[in-house]
Amino acid sequence: MSVDAHYARKADELIVALRRALDGVVSAPRQSDAFNNAYHLCDANLRYFFPRLPRERREAVIAEVIFQQRMAVLDQKQYDLVQTTRLRDLAGIFLDGRTAGSHIFCTYHAGSYRHLFHFLMRAGTDCVLFLAGNTLNKQGQDILEGVQDAARARGWTGTLRTVNAQDRNSLLFGLRALRRGASLVLYIDGNAGVGNNKDNGSMVPVEFFGQQLMARAGIAYLSHLSGVPVVPVVCRRDADHSLSLTFHPPIVPSGDDREQYAASTTQALYRLLEQSVADALGQWEGWLYVERYLQRNTDVRPAARTVEEGAAELRADTGRFALLVYGEQPVLLDKARHSCLMLDQEAADVFRAAVERPSARAALDLSNARIRKLLDVGALASAGSP
Repeated sequence: MSVDAHYARKADELIVALRRALDGVVSAPRQSDAFNNAYHLCDANLRYFFPRLPRERREAVIAEVIFQQRMAVLDQKQYDLVQTTRLRDLAGIFLDGRTAGSHIFCTYHAGSYRHLFHFLMRAGTDCVLFLAGNTLNKQGQDILEGVQDAARARGWTGTLRTVNAQDRNSLLFGLRALRRGASLVLYIDGNAGVGNNKDNGSMVPVEFFGQQLMARAGIAYLSHLSGVPVVPVVCRRDADHSLSLTFHPPIVPSGDDREQYAASTTQALYRLLEQSVADALGQWEGWLYVERYLQRNTDVRPAARTVEEGAAELRADTGRFALLVYGEQPVLLDKARHSCLMLDQEAADVFRAAVERPSARAALDLSNARIRKLLDVGALASAGSP
């Protein structure tokens, strides 16, 4: 079933606006620009995971990632999308359109990831939604009030409560909710996990597109402690902007070795994510921030290029490097090495000038260690000889 014309028109307008914004991306902005930063970090992450992916293809993926992210925000209040969403119940948990029993729904930042709990409320599910602290503080109340109003107006019988996923007691809150018969909705691939377990040690290594990530295992721990299965859920958006939700077969806790179950379940959840987006990389928002969880292979690093002594001009290597600005702090992003270098303002200005026009080597202050570093790492490259 297709989405209505008004919704499709909004999505098409967003695509046009994004194209204009992407055309304006630069490698050396003069002020903080969150969009510019996001573009270049996403580009660096894609280069790291898929070094053979052509530039044109990376740019298309980045455009899709940002589009999906913005559509997910729009869909937060598009409650009637549940009417056109296609359901694949591979888990066998829906009876006459309703869920049966308590479940731990593990989902991902893919497709319209804020749409799932609307669907569950329509199905009469009592939900506890785990949100990162910042999201909860900024949007939690708005999400709750909007969904409650929508539920009353549409006759949905489910309920929704929220929990701060970074609260050290969130694991206990989740266990209590499951014992009351509620179901949990958690995102495994975001910025915060159950009990802020990035800090408390409950992270496990997982393979993801040939690289290794440190992933939060809190969802698996909840499952093993409670005996409640994990039901993975993946949302996808099609070319006509319609949505599908696939409820995959549950992962049922077994055995006494909780650590082993946590590790194997977390790996299985990331393997499913990989399989779900392999043919449509732009469906996953995580390319915007996956660098936070990487365990990098430090042995594979391209060597810095040297500058020819006779070079008359130096140009910025904008294919490999980009300047990010966070507040007042400039940061040089090396996409080939997947690393960052803090710059002072003078070095940042030199890089900007080299982006805009070639810089004479004689005019550079080579006594400045940061400027010398730009030369050493190859951010400034030979543009010719006298």
